[in-house]
Amino acid sequence: MALSSLLILLFFVFFILFVDGQYLDDQKKLLLELKSEFKFNSSNPNSFVNWNETSDCCEWNNVGCNDSGHVISLDLTSGSISGIIGESSALFQLTYLLSLYLPRNDFTGEIPNQFHRLPNLKHLDLSSSGFVGPFPSTLANLTELVYLDLSANFLTGSIPSFHNCKNLKWIGLALTNLSGSLSHLHFQGLTNLSVLDLSYNSLNGTIPRHLFVLPSMEALFLSNNQFNGPIKEISIVDHSTLNG
Repeated sequence: MALSSLLILLFFVFFILFVDGQYLDDQKKLLLELKSEFKFNSSNPNSFVNWNETSDCCEWNNVGCNDSGHVISLDLTSGSISGIIGESSALFQLTYLLSLYLPRNDFTGEIPNQFHRLPNLKHLDLSSSGFVGPFPSTLANLTELVYLDLSANFLTGSIPSFHNCKNLKWIGLALTNLSGSLSHLHFQGLTNLSVLDLSYNSLNGTIPRHLFVLPSMEALFLSNNQFNGPIKEISIVDHSTLNG
């Protein structure tokens, strides 16, 4: 190999290592900033136990990275974490996130309106975590979303339309105190939706017929609401797998 070719190869290797190192440092900085935003039980392995300056952030508890060193998953389920997820949280700079699991914690305040800054998000679980306030309508802008669970929080207002979230398979909104009526637009075109749980809310009006004809629907839970009136022209013949 000619000397010039070898030098070029070494340059590219060095450049790639340098860039990868920058990504890791950037991701570590954001995660440590996120850690500083909350209180947590340092003995709980589901929280931020081994998040520190000296180790590779991709080897920390509850963190998953891709081959380039970008954080793509956080699973802090039952992490004994408390505090507020602010609108300017470092969380929303982790733009490569695919999965975010924060259920069964002790957050306070509202679910922030900044989740649209995580455009690659596929799985989002904020269930049973103490959130209050209005339903964040910007969640309906997450077009890659497959799984959404906000159940067992104390939210207010009505459900936004999810018609832009064509990949959704699971929506859990039980026990969230939601009110208002449902229209045919709320879940229009969600041909992949297999589970929809709207039980134990204060939803009213009639139950839209289209919920029963979504082609992939397997489980539909609508109990303990304030629905009224007839449901017209529904045939369950083609939906032998539908439960609820």
